[in-house]
Amino acid sequence: MFKPKKNRRGDGKTRSADQQASSLELQDSEDSFQNLKERKFPGPVDARAALRVSMKKEAFSSIVSHAQSSLEREICGVLVGDAFRDEAGPFLVVDAVIAGKAQEGATHVTFTQETWNDIYQQLDEKYPKKSIVGWYHSHPGFGVTFSEMDLFIQKNFFSSATQIALVTDPLKNQTAVIYNSASGIQYLDRFWIERHEQSLQCPIQPAAPESPATSLPSGSSLSNQAIEDRLGQTLQAIDDLNNRVSSYLYLFIFIIGLGFIGLVGFWGYTQIFERRSPPELMQYYPVPVDIEGEPVMLGVGVYKWPLPDKLVSQFAEEERKLYEAQLERMQALELEILERARKHGLKVEDLLNDEAPASDTSTKEANDE
Repeated sequence: MFKPKKNRRGDGKTRSADQQASSLELQDSEDSFQNLKERKFPGPVDARAALRVSMKKEAFSSIVSHAQSSLEREICGVLVGDAFRDEAGPFLVVDAVIAGKAQEGATHVTFTQETWNDIYQQLDEKYPKKSIVGWYHSHPGFGVTFSEMDLFIQKNFFSSATQIALVTDPLKNQTAVIYNSASGIQYLDRFWIERHEQSLQCPIQPAAPESPATSLPSGSSLSNQAIEDRLGQTLQAIDDLNNRVSSYLYLFIFIIGLGFIGLVGFWGYTQIFERRSPPELMQYYPVPVDIEGEPVMLGVGVYKWPLPDKLVSQFAEEERKLYEAQLERMQALELEILERARKHGLKVEDLLNDEAPASDTSTKEANDE
């Protein structure tokens, strides 16, 4: 049967008075709201609802995942958080959920004493400063209207004015939430996942047994509800898409950065390795050599050996000096030739023209004859 355990810590000590103020014993009166801690509502400033409920993304995602894990049977659990108040009135903040290990049936769930033992053990271990602010379960495939058993559970075991019940249909992608009002149990038309407003289904406004029956919503209300539902789903899909795109972008940047670091590291390693590596034999040539009349084959190897930068600079400097010395010798030789030519009465043009001396010699020989 559905029987909650007394709210105790794992060490046997009862919870403090501040924690009990927002737990199961909170009375449904205006005076009880004065005992709530003051805090700014985490949703929009202009948020309006009969009871404002703000749920963290992780908590709502856990509910959806839990419901989708069992599409044939109902699942259940409790909502963990705190009740606060501000100038606009009381509100709930759902920080986490605890999945219940309940006896599951085809159309209903049953909390057992073992279930409550497990719930309170997790509550004391993981959320020692939080309270149970409601419960949740699933209706796989048959809508989000709370059954008579669901309303009985809410009325008798979660009767605080700051405790809610959530039901979700994972096959129809629908969610509904009820709360305890002064006139009985009522549906909420919206709640907030952090700062994002989400519309809720309002199949029929339930009432306590002593309250008069209520009528179905009008056609325009249903139409507006459908539009709000679609808008909420679209906003949620956009948020999910943005999160996925951001994740992929960060992953892409990480891979690019990792690849760049790898390339730089590989280049540095090859530079160091080539400088420290021994000479590498590229080719081998046998060369015949005559030693004291005996032919001998000697091997000449061609090696690849990268020279250090300092040694390469020295070789380049020596080569430059050798070139400059050769250039100076050629210039000195040219000046010496020109000087000797002037001493013998020769012109520079005659020295550069090979045919001029030959023609002058022929003319001289003809005159001598």
